[in-house]
Amino acid sequence: MKLPTPHTAAEYRKLLPKKPRLLRGPRLPKPIDATVMTTARLRLRPYRVEDFHPWLRLHRQPDTTEYLQWPNDDLRAIREHLRARTRQTRLWQTDDFLALAIEVDGEFAGEVSLHLRSVRAGTRMVEVGWVLDQRFTGRGLATEATGVLLDFAFGTVEARIATAVIDPGNVASIAVAERLGFQQASAGDGEHTYALLADQSFAHPTRSVAAHRLPGRASTSR
Repeated sequence: MKLPTPHTAAEYRKLLPKKPRLLRGPRLPKPIDATVMTTARLRLRPYRVEDFHPWLRLHRQPDTTEYLQWPNDDLRAIREHLRARTRQTRLWQTDDFLALAIEVDGEFAGEVSLHLRSVRAGTRMVEVGWVLDQRFTGRGLATEATGVLLDFAFGTVEARIATAVIDPGNVASIAVAERLGFQQASAGDGEHTYALLADQSFAHPTRSVAAHRLPGRASTSR
């Protein structure tokens, strides 16, 4: 997925909200915090600072991050990127961003994400993203993890539309989107937008959600 990210720690700090949350625009009736979600093969959970070493490995896989504008040679920026991820556990207002680590057999395997694009009930929209460590590719895990996240988006978040913005050269991500039922909606400057409506059928992996919700923390956009 093509998810632009600042390249230095200083650039991350500039992204932090300058206004109190109550003054930052439209919001959902109540905040939605991340849950732990599992299938027979994987677990989605919030990030931890202890994820740094596999997070660093992910950043340094050119084939994996080719279409991501992630830092790959600045340790401080990579660490700041992870710190930002540990805070991105709540959806409440437009442009809030939620990221979950994918865990397979106890190992960090990548991430899935939701970007809240619109909060209006009838047209609520999210943008989904995914990235998988190359050691875990070829097993359908990206499709499965994103399917779990879509269940959360359409069920808990009550989104009506999910989109995915993909570089036309990223054939692997296009294949994931198509397996999930996304259809190309537009083609733009070096990227294509795919869309999936809440009432369309898509791959529903068998999964469960942990009974507890994690403590709520305000999130910031990526």
